[in-house]
Amino acid sequence: MAHALRYNQGKPKVNLVTGKYIRGTADGMTYGEGKYARHNWLKGQKVSVAYDSLMRHLLAINDGENIDKESGLHHWKLASCNLMFLSEFLENPELDDRYKAPPPKIPLPEFGLTMKTAFDCLEVACVERNARDKQKNQEEQKEKPYNPCWPNHAPASSIVGDTYTSPSYDPYDNSFAAGAKYIPAASTYDPNANSCKACVAEVPDTIQLKGV
Repeated sequence: MAHALRYNQGKPKVNLVTGKYIRGTADGMTYGEGKYARHNWLKGQKVSVAYDSLMRHLLAINDGENIDKESGLHHWKLASCNLMFLSEFLENPELDDRYKAPPPKIPLPEFGLTMKTAFDCLEVACVERNARDKQKNQEEQKEKPYNPCWPNHAPASSIVGDTYTSPSYDPYDNSFAAGAKYIPAASTYDPNANSCKACVAEVPDTIQLKGV
């Protein structure tokens, strides 16, 4: 005989809970309604309050007492009610007053360093790093082609009339800096051969340019 489809995979099987247990919990809730008020417990309680009540009933059972003297109900029925309360209270952080242990401290390895020696080590490390960076920059500069002459013309901003106050030319960086070492000569530098056909020796800071 064919049956109607019903996809219940993964759903709780309520039929596994006995009717006796459900009715017993209902007995406890009915007693509470008369003692306090209907749905009084939904106002919330601290977790510790419901836990204490639960444990009192369980300890009574453990001590051989079955019936609660006040209500006349079996202790397990009242314990079951407190379990239901906890199922709600534990989901509310404002009601969860359980002790929470601080996270464990991870011991740091002891190197015997004081704060001063730690800063001294840091300073040494920075000095060493700066020295490595400086050496690296110097090596990069050496890799550039050496240009023994100036380019074919001086910077336009350096020429005032026929008088040229010459900056120094860095043959490695192919750039100008303050000071005077060389003067340009027209079309003297051969970029293919990386050499110059004519260079002029050191000159004063201020010279007269002719034909440049």
